[in-house]
Amino acid sequence: MQKQWMIYGASTITGKKILNQALNLGYKPILAGRQGQELVELSFQTGTRCCIFTPNETKKIQFFLKDISLLLLCETLHAREHKRILKSCLLKGIHYIDMSNDVFSYEHVQGFASRFQTAGLTAIPGLHPSVILSDFVASTLKSHLHDANSLALACSESFTSLISMVNSLQRGGRVLRNSKLCKPVIAAETLLVPFNGSDTLTVASAQADILSAWQSTRIPNVVFYRRADEKEVRLRKHFQMVRWFLHLPLLKSWLRSQDNFLIRHFGIKPFYPKKYAVWGKATNASGKSFTLRIEIVNDFDIALDIVFKLLAKILAGEVRAGLVTASQVLGSDYWVQSEHFTLARL
Repeated sequence: MQKQWMIYGASTITGKKILNQALNLGYKPILAGRQGQELVELSFQTGTRCCIFTPNETKKIQFFLKDISLLLLCETLHAREHKRILKSCLLKGIHYIDMSNDVFSYEHVQGFASRFQTAGLTAIPGLHPSVILSDFVASTLKSHLHDANSLALACSESFTSLISMVNSLQRGGRVLRNSKLCKPVIAAETLLVPFNGSDTLTVASAQADILSAWQSTRIPNVVFYRRADEKEVRLRKHFQMVRWFLHLPLLKSWLRSQDNFLIRHFGIKPFYPKKYAVWGKATNASGKSFTLRIEIVNDFDIALDIVFKLLAKILAGEVRAGLVTASQVLGSDYWVQSEHFTLARL
């Protein structure tokens, strides 16, 4: 009998892509989310069961999760909501996967890692396409430079959830320094990265790529950059000076509603680009370095491929308990054999 698993956020763009692939592979996941009418219609169209609840409804969460083996979260949640979901997974003995690239969401899961391990459960956060790419780049660099103590990662595109962008603006950027998540010394730190044959401006960004890379490699100093332009860099510096102001309740609410402003001025793509690259450079204490760039060519295909490989392994009991990454489960050289990766440069 096939083990039951749930997609929370099934009516989001990511959730629908996951659902379509699940159906193609013969899975019948349970759909869940807070968008009632859209979820019911999706459930009717696909012949799947659906559950409607918000992550604030603890009793409902625990009721709907009682017969589930694994929860796949396709929606970036606010901190309190996310922690309720994680606690419910632990209480009900449920494995956990998410598709977020929000560094603060990843940090929440890290905070529960020891409890997942003790409970014999697996947690794999950060299965967003850019994070997956960063993870494989970081792991491969570590395998070539075992004593690396610093790592720079960069993505040739800028795509993230609006919740993640708002979190970053309100709380500031993040880098990993001596294995601890910290604010960068320089506001809106930039780096020119060789993408598409020329140097591209990138800006330090608070994304899950940082913690995922550390989880896989234990390199203690990590910075993640994403493509930006001069206008965004200037805006980030301005936000740095008035960040305290953004924590006022009314301004918090206003900022979360400014989809068009954030997309227009911060270069966010509210979709997954069909082709983009991740670049990485690992350096050791003596200054020796190693560089790698890999590209994804088929939109969301790499994420789908890896998510369902991981899901099948978890349901079969083949993944160790605790917090793990894709490269730890599939191997740091998985990308070499995959048809979804191309243009590796060492």
